[in-house]
Amino acid sequence: MFLNQRIGTRGRARARAAAQACAADEGYAAIDAIVALMIISFTIIAGLAAMDQAGRASKTAVEVQDARMLLGRLADSEPKVLAGTGGQTAAFAWTVQTAPTGDTALIDVCLRTVKLLARASGRAYGLTTLVTCPPKAET
Repeated sequence: MFLNQRIGTRGRARARAAAQACAADEGYAAIDAIVALMIISFTIIAGLAAMDQAGRASKTAVEVQDARMLLGRLADSEPKVLAGTGGQTAAFAWTVQTAPTGDTALIDVCLRTVKLLARASGRAYGLTTLVTCPPKAET
């Protein structure tokens, strides 16, 4: 019986020491949990910022593509007058200026300048090219 009492006392002492160690470990576990939550929150914030930037880049790419298509279409259209013309689309306000270059050649060469202004972003786009001048109006 003495042996059982002695083992029991040792077991209780070990149990008490283990309980105290667990209480100390609970503080570290709470700190570990807080650090893990902070890491997760920073990761989520960085991911959301990257998604926002990708969305803006996508909108800009679509605008640039639309501007290039409209610039090409306006530059390739026949010059009807030697003055400026303008107009608007849903996304852009545009002007087309056609002016003679002053070169004396077999054909009259005009300088055509197309300018676009994006309504949403305020970006300006432009294109300059040489075209055949329209026939002069006879008076």
